Amino acid sequence: MQNKTMALIAVAVIAVAVAGAGVYYYLGGEESQEGTKILIQDNEGIYFWIEGDGDNELTALTDACERYEIDVEFADGWIGSMFSLGTVQAGDDWIYWNQYSYVDGAWVLNEYNMDQYSTSDVEAMAIVYSDGTVSPAVDPDEAKIWRFSTEGMVFTIESKTGVSFKINGTGETAIDALENATERYAVPFAASGNPPSGVESLFGITWAQEGGQWFWWIQKVPTSDGTGWETTSSMMDEILTSDVDEMKLVYGSEAM
Repeated sequence: MQNKTMALIAVAVIAVAVAGAGVYYYLGGEESQEGTKILIQDNEGIYFWIEGDGDNELTALTDACERYEIDVEFADGWIGSMFSLGTVQAGDDWIYWNQYSYVDGAWVLNEYNMDQYSTSDVEAMAIVYSDGTVSPAVDPDEAKIWRFSTEGMVFTIESKTGVSFKINGTGETAIDALENATERYAVPFAASGNPPSGVESLFGITWAQEGGQWFWWIQKVPTSDGTGWETTSSMMDEILTSDVDEMKLVYGSEAM
């Protein structure tokens, strides 16, 4: 009886220690961690959610970027660059990472640097790459966060700006898995073909010609040696998830 009691105490101590450390735990079959919801949105209309722990927005974003392996540089509590996107001039306007807090049911543009905003006072935060006239596209109640699940097929979606994120879905073929993944993570998606066999658009972004060059959602699969990516000539309804468990959807030209 004494040994059993000691074992129960040990389990309780470990549980408290894990909770205090904020390490990952499993919830609903997906790896998860409590934290502040953070919306990342670029100037092409691509957006996704991550989450991070911290007493203020700066430490929460730092933690989230470390978790999701996002390249970010800070400057005095503001974002200097993210995904290698920094402040640039476009005509008479400047494009940079604007920071928002969700307070009292609305997005509010931050007036101070991020370490001045306690995460206990905000429901969520947003980082939007724009000239300051574009508000966050969605509210926190619509947040769907990828929590490192590799069930089915994992898709990396990459904008023309280089902003990228991951989602996963299940199904017999790649197009089945993508339909499931985009529904699961609330990603605006339209399939091409009848029956569906490829990507018509993501976030409303479809094929277009720019400067004499065509851009579209290029579909890539891992190379045979697993060291990189290559464009596939197969339609997505021909790719079995039992054979391929990852895909990359890159908006660009074949020259990329």
